[in-house]
Amino acid sequence: MPDMALLSPASKVYNMYSLAGVLDPIHRDLEVFRFLALPAELRVMVYSFVFATGYSAVDNCVASHISSLTTTTTNGVQREPLFPRKSKRSLLLVCRQIYREAKPILAQHPLTLHHGLLNIPLSDLISEDTFRNINSIILKDDGHNILDRRLPLSFIGHQRMATELAGWLEDCGHTVQKLELHFTSPQLKWHLDHCRGRNNGCDMRRWLTGVFDAWKRVRGIRHVCIFGWLPDDMKKDLLRLMQSDHSPFACLPDEVVRRIGAYVADLNDVSRVINRANHRRNIGVAFHPVKTTPSIFLVNRQLTEQLIVNSATREFELNLIYPPKSAAWPESITKFLGQDTLRTLTSLTIHLRHRAWLPLLFDIAHILGNGHRLVSFHLHLDDDHRLPATPTPSGLLRCYPDWALERSLYRLMLISNVGEVTFGGDLADPIARWFTEGLRRRMEGWTPASLCPGRGNRRRNAVV
Repeated sequence: MPDMALLSPASKVYNMYSLAGVLDPIHRDLEVFRFLALPAELRVMVYSFVFATGYSAVDNCVASHISSLTTTTTNGVQREPLFPRKSKRSLLLVCRQIYREAKPILAQHPLTLHHGLLNIPLSDLISEDTFRNINSIILKDDGHNILDRRLPLSFIGHQRMATELAGWLEDCGHTVQKLELHFTSPQLKWHLDHCRGRNNGCDMRRWLTGVFDAWKRVRGIRHVCIFGWLPDDMKKDLLRLMQSDHSPFACLPDEVVRRIGAYVADLNDVSRVINRANHRRNIGVAFHPVKTTPSIFLVNRQLTEQLIVNSATREFELNLIYPPKSAAWPESITKFLGQDTLRTLTSLTIHLRHRAWLPLLFDIAHILGNGHRLVSFHLHLDDDHRLPATPTPSGLLRCYPDWALERSLYRLMLISNVGEVTFGGDLADPIARWFTEGLRRRMEGWTPASLCPGRGNRRRNAVV
């Protein structure tokens, strides 16, 4: 029988204090190990031992996930998949100096992936900062049968691997110096030979195009090796593009690129060109507008997309000062501004001082009526043919806008779903509000076109 006195709470407290008394001298004898006091050669040996496995844990996580999906228990039930958990080596968290000394040792190890990504995000396996500091990457497709029916996400997982890795490498600043791409899967080779040029419902052509489009965005890798069955024309294009340098614009801060694009691609040049062509000094001089694309938009696709987004978010004002040379403007707005550019604008302001410019509203309404991104629209009209609010000889009141102006403004009803529509100048007069208020509601998408006032008013034909 055990001694009950030894199991009492008082006995447990006594044993705890006695154990503390034994460990206390040992604790007092311990001193902080001064790791940084070791010679540099020994510290490098410690770093090499700690990081001997390199980045193999990344590929092992995917391999374990695949093993759990393809293995069943003794009861015939599929095992629950194991999702990886990203963690950092504790050695890298000691202090900044150790981090700076150990990081190059870790970066010398290549990152090798054999299994793709399946449905695992790359950010769950490795951080973007760590990935961009790796010197060598090896990607293979021989880790498992990509077309295994038990792994339905394997086929698209290899394409996702190329897309996510290329997305992290397309920006300037990575340290990858060597990249190996191995296309050696016999299953994919068979599909490439039998399905690429046929319309049989196989996604091999789309898969190959997606992988190629992803890798061709990468720049700045000095040594690129491509092995396997990838078509020769794709190999040549990828080697040429991936081994080329980044554009100088890609190395600039985003704010600097934004300011350069705002200066070069200033859409307000449209107003300046039209005003210069219709100035009194140029009367009688033939004017042929030349619509060109700024050369900065032709550097590369990434820079073009960035500049288009920046230019689309800026306000565009079409401010026409002088009347056109002819009674009506014979040119189209598309000779100065492309339709796609006009549809990407988020803010549009039109300032007209002469009715002869009203045909421009016809062009703009038809272009934006087929699609736009407008958040705000403002029309300012300083009418040069405003009618006085006096009765006509027949006794009818003169209304504003008159029939001719109303017919021109009526085209703006083709534009709908605009966030905010405002009118200025003579159109802001309370006399014209009966028409502009209905036009505003129609353009903002609040009321149907049949409820807009003034529609079908035949009596206004007699208004002078």
